[in-house]
Amino acid sequence: VETGEGLWTVDLSDGIYGAPAVRDGRVYHATAGGAVVAHDAATGEPRWETDLFRRFEAPPAVAGGRLYVAADRVFALDAATGDRRWTFDADGGGSAPLVATDETVFARGADGGVHAIDAGSGTARYRFDAGLELSSVIGVGDAVCVATGRRVRAVDRTASGVTWSY
Repeated sequence: VETGEGLWTVDLSDGIYGAPAVRDGRVYHATAGGAVVAHDAATGEPRWETDLFRRFEAPPAVAGGRLYVAADRVFALDAATGDRRWTFDADGGGSAPLVATDETVFARGADGGVHAIDAGSGTARYRFDAGLELSSVIGVGDAVCVATGRRVRAVDRTASGVTWSY
């Protein structure tokens, strides 16, 4: 947009929780009222809405045709339709943003663990114990970086071993 003029606006009666996720021509967001909504990125027209009746703990993440949201558990939705694909109990959810790839979703558990979840099936791949001081999880290249109290650790996305720690 050369002028800085807004392209579209959507009024959200329930409000929005966290930052939206944008992928493949859609804008996805979680509402404060417990729903997940997809809009066309070019027009703002609604594409679907799925009510999960949950209080979300992190902004949505999207990869591999699926949208992931975290509440008291992790939910995978079909990014095109909003249909629920699977749920995963990550020890009570968690407030750190989800990290999603086509193969794996990484979620913070309330117990200080980082759960690696198979993106297709929703089954556990492994769990990395980061300790109760776990503050955030972010994806960087082939690693997932985990920030805890006074330490940052990188965990290989395909295995449960620590790649480096500082």
